Amino acid sequence: WKLSGSFRMDWKFADEEGVQYTPEGTDHDAVLRTPSNYLQFVKKIDDKVTYRARFRFKDDEWGVQWKENFITVKLPYDITGKFGMMSLIDWEGDSGLYQADFGDDAWFLDGRYEGMWFKKDFSMGDFQVFMAEAGTGDADWGYGDGLFYGARANFNVNEQFRFALNYFNYDYDHSDDWSVYWADFGFNFTEDVALKGAYYFEDLEETFNGWKAILDINEN
Repeated sequence: WKLSGSFRMDWKFADEEGVQYTPEGTDHDAVLRTPSNYLQFVKKIDDKVTYRARFRFKDDEWGVQWKENFITVKLPYDITGKFGMMSLIDWEGDSGLYQADFGDDAWFLDGRYEGMWFKKDFSMGDFQVFMAEAGTGDADWGYGDGLFYGARANFNVNEQFRFALNYFNYDYDHSDDWSVYWADFGFNFTEDVALKGAYYFEDLEETFNGWKAILDINEN
């Protein structure tokens, strides 16, 4: 077993009301918080199976909860499978379509899901599929129980250009289903300059479209 974790503490000072986590309408000069702490357990069972669990301790209404609790299995035909509560489905992050350090977030996915996920690598990219239970983890968007599933095909055409096709669907038991399709790409002009983008189609009560375009220039 490998045991690891993190401890975080914030102590915010304020010289007037309503500043730096000081609640409005109070005269507190400082607020002490332990906002998010983790304990993580990893066990390599054998060459093909690994278990991982992560507890989160947070000073909000959630209290103590599973952040992750899953096994990773090396399957035949070079397929990797994960089963349980996991935090790995972030296809927009895989394509560099948002920057978390700047406060951005993914439009879709990027959360905790309880289900199963499979990935098959091939010479020019990879193929992924997953299925999870709606109503658990971050798949609970208030629509009720059901299934949540999707697929992604990513192609690395050459060292400069890649593109991917993505799809996921909410199949709810007691409300209307909805799905999202998107295509994304990345083109490297040089090692330091890249153009990235995506176009989205949402199949809701009405059809909504959206797009992103990012010119990524690193500090070099």
